[in-house]
Amino acid sequence: MEKLDELDVQILQKLGKNARRSFLGIARELKISGATVHERIEKLKESGVLEGFFIRINPKKTGRLVTGFVGLITSQNKGLRQLIEEVRKIKEIEEAYTVTGKYDFLLKLRATDIDELQSLLTDRISCIPGVIRHETMIAMTTILDRTEPLLGTNAAGPKA
Repeated sequence: MEKLDELDVQILQKLGKNARRSFLGIARELKISGATVHERIEKLKESGVLEGFFIRINPKKTGRLVTGFVGLITSQNKGLRQLIEEVRKIKEIEEAYTVTGKYDFLLKLRATDIDELQSLLTDRISCIPGVIRHETMIAMTTILDRTEPLLGTNAAGPKA
């Protein structure tokens, strides 16, 4: 794993706040050349540190008013690959993780309303082979939705 220097961290932080920022704008703010920013970003992409640039959509503005977290308890048999493929087919599922603890998988999904959520659970998720049982939690409010990158311990931090 390549260690990030302070300049890499600063560039990533600027992009984390606004991925549409121009390289030249970042360069001016950091008092370096645009070519340096371009080269650093290319190196970060090539090394796999920077995976892409993404848009952020407000789900409420697009009619996705209900956020649910679903813990799946599965049979943990040889059919797990099929289970994972079936989960990937459900477009309302935004994120899926294998986890430790009570559940085998944790899913984050968005639905237009409670009726759609119930339909997803009873008609789609419960029917996936290998799913024994599921428990659903509905998010009431979002208190934190971090978009800026949290850089690991291999990154250069602010100088003390």
